[in-house]
Amino acid sequence: MKNLLKVVAVLLIISATITGCNSKNSTVEKKSDKKEKVENSAVDKKDAKKLSLKAWQEDLKQLDHDLRWYNTKPFERYGEDAFVKMYKKLEKDLPKLSDKQREWRFRELIYSIGDGHIDMWKKSKENRMLPLMIDELSDGYYVINATKEYKDLIGTKVKTINDTPVKDLISNFEKISNSESKHWQRTGAIEKLHYYYFYDLINKKLKDDVVKINDKKVKLVNVDSLTLKSFVKKLNIGRLPQGFVRGKYTLETPYTHEWYNNDKLLVIRFSNHMDEKKGYSLFDFSEKVKKEIKKKNPKVLLVDFRDDGGGSVAAFSQFFDDEFFKKNGFTKKGRLFVATNRNTFSAGGISSALLKDEYGAIVIGTPTGGSPFTTNISTTGTKQLKNTGLFFRVSSAVVSEDMKNTPSLAPDKEIKYTIKDIMEDKNPIIDYVIKESNK
Repeated sequence: MKNLLKVVAVLLIISATITGCNSKNSTVEKKSDKKEKVENSAVDKKDAKKLSLKAWQEDLKQLDHDLRWYNTKPFERYGEDAFVKMYKKLEKDLPKLSDKQREWRFRELIYSIGDGHIDMWKKSKENRMLPLMIDELSDGYYVINATKEYKDLIGTKVKTINDTPVKDLISNFEKISNSESKHWQRTGAIEKLHYYYFYDLINKKLKDDVVKINDKKVKLVNVDSLTLKSFVKKLNIGRLPQGFVRGKYTLETPYTHEWYNNDKLLVIRFSNHMDEKKGYSLFDFSEKVKKEIKKKNPKVLLVDFRDDGGGSVAAFSQFFDDEFFKKNGFTKKGRLFVATNRNTFSAGGISSALLKDEYGAIVIGTPTGGSPFTTNISTTGTKQLKNTGLFFRVSSAVVSEDMKNTPSLAPDKEIKYTIKDIMEDKNPIIDYVIKESNK
């Protein structure tokens, strides 16, 4: 428990979508290579903006330098030898790779470290995506939501995308996704299924902006054209597989509460640990919840951290503190539950573990994406490679033995969604806790 409390509170939400910041800091001296001729005859002639081999070599050296500079022990997870071996292989292969292949390998290299908050992205005007949501359920991958135009696809089991088995695409995209845990890595891979950028990166050409889901053709749309109301089925915590959806949901609904089972069950939901709703502060929310608890005296409390990507642990614990749980009797056996899934990350995972360890909460759902001992993120650790424009984020903290031993928080009771749950708008998490509250 002491180890958990040492974790730095301020943590940032991880997004696997194509976003970035304008940081241009670099520890490598800038040199102009505008006049330099392209030295690599193997570069794909269709690459939009060709960079010289020298430019990529410089960026590879900068990546190695900056990574070591901003984290004195960046290889604690899997060892430096593994990183150096991959680095040297990439260094040797650079001349014969296309620009897209080079970017892919850069991403593989940075994610191989396994640090919880390390990331790589590129600012791009390319933001076309599928107007539907694909997620992994109990027995495979399904379309769980879509815009009106493709509502007939909801409930479809996805076997192939552009004639490639979806499992093969997932396996490929996992190589360029954060590997704090296999569950968080899967989250990153599933998100990438939705974006044109990543199909293009692996040379899966999309004809006429169309992606084929099994035998059904789906036209890509601009992500900015989609809102939460664009989708047919109502969006709820636990059903937000895409980063851009979680982000928009977060801003609109950072915290809510609901009563079930004749007020025997109170559910408090957090979609992150960072945002506050305009005109309805977290303090106001907590005070309202406390007043209702005093009036209704619920038998069971469920704290729902599914899809909670993180933020500040204090954002939750300063309002729902030791006094709150003990005064209301939620420390008694069977009165406190915490729901998690593989989108529960960073501060979301830390808070889940705190409730379990401190107050005896029963964790239900699926394993968290993040470790309860995750590294903290440095606010100054975002760097940009000077030639390629690739951004990467470096954690300032060293990966601990606790994090290596506990990459995820496992549930006491595993509960997975089925496609039947999705189609019938059922919530197996709520159903389970209602059943427990009736005992």
